[in-house]
Parts: sequence; C-alpha cells; structure tokens
Amino acid sequence: MHHTFRTKTLITKGGKLSINGLPFRTGETVEVLIRRGKKASRTKYPLRGKAIVYRDPFKSVAASDWESARRSCWIPIFGFGGYMVTKN
Repeated sequence: MHHTFRTKTLITKGGKLSINGLPFRTGETVEVLIRRGKKASRTKYPLRGKAIVYRDPFKSVAASDWESARRSCWIPIFGFGGYMVTKN
C-alpha cells in the first residue's frame, strides 16, 4: 500500500531542508520529491479594494431577450422535478 504525506516547508540557510513528524516507521524507505511551491497569494480576496466601474448602468440590456421572456414563462413544479411552460 502506498502512503503519501504532503507538507510545505522552507529551505534554510545552506540549502538545508528539515521535515519533522513524518508518519513513517524508523528505517522505512521513502521516496523524496522536491518541487518549487506556488507563491502564496497575498490576500484571500484579490479584488477587494479594487475600483468598480459601471459603464452606462441604465442602458437597456438585450431588449430582444426581455421580449422573448415576456412571451413565455417557466414555472418550476416543486416536488415533481419538472417545469411548466406557459404562453401568453
């Protein structure tokens, strides 16, 4: 059975690497693969504080779509897993 253990650590002065608390038995042979980690993002919300620009916020949006939506209406039928289409 293969057991994988993943952790992140920093390379210390002199190019040394130390990993403590490994879930393997003493004397067990393990494979070591080292790859460069991804830089941690500075913030969890990268767009927070960014400017929001509204271009012509009152302009009509897809008027033809509104017209087709007016002609038919989808009414969900709860409990039956379906829908009903009505036409005017």
